[in-house]
Amino acid sequence: MRLLLLALYIALLIHPAEAQQLVTVSNTSVEKKFIADLRDASLSLELRTKITNTSNQNISLKWNRTVINQPFEWETQVCDKNSCYLPAFNTNYDPAAGILVPVTLAPGASFDLLLHIFPNRTAGTGVFDIDISLTGKPETTISTVSFSTVVESISATTEVTNKTELKIFPNPAIDYFELVNNNLVDKVVIYNLIGRKIRTFDASNGRRYNISDIPSGIYLVGLLDEQNNLLKTLRLSKKTLRP
Repeated sequence: MRLLLLALYIALLIHPAEAQQLVTVSNTSVEKKFIADLRDASLSLELRTKITNTSNQNISLKWNRTVINQPFEWETQVCDKNSCYLPAFNTNYDPAAGILVPVTLAPGASFDLLLHIFPNRTAGTGVFDIDISLTGKPETTISTVSFSTVVESISATTEVTNKTELKIFPNPAIDYFELVNNNLVDKVVIYNLIGRKIRTFDASNGRRYNISDIPSGIYLVGLLDEQNNLLKTLRLSKKTLRP
């Protein structure tokens, strides 16, 4: 009788350990800091880890996301090898809700588990847990991945530096000019010295702005961002090539 009880006790101790060996996770604590342009409403940031079936049998996995902390404006989206799920989906497998998309892995197979973060123009800190379990035993977690991130906006100092480094080349110019360090520029507007608008261009990296048909003289070049805010005004000398 004692031997039977001892065997049962050992089995109870070993069983969770065996369950943990069904999968390995490349990183169970994923941490990353992002410094991003939060003016971009479509900005998406990504955290990821890899899950591998280390058993000798096919397994069917369920994941469940829990938001520990995040700014109210943020949304997150989980992606596995089957799909990228809408932010409202906290799991890939919930028969009661009609969600039946388990991750099936053959022995030795892996998949990337991704967490996409949509800051929606908001800086902040987020912490998220994703629990992994077998679909046959959804109440038993075999691994937990913790994702944490800090999202900060590009500093005002960086923007001021970029504005300071905005330059026109060549200057004087004959047929065209280019912009140096124009990552913040959305439009280029040329004015004469009495403030009359002469020409407007959509800005792009590497673009040559054609001024071959503009008379020689001194002009002012206004550089605007996406919100039509004036970043900087530069002085341009237009020359004509004499025969």
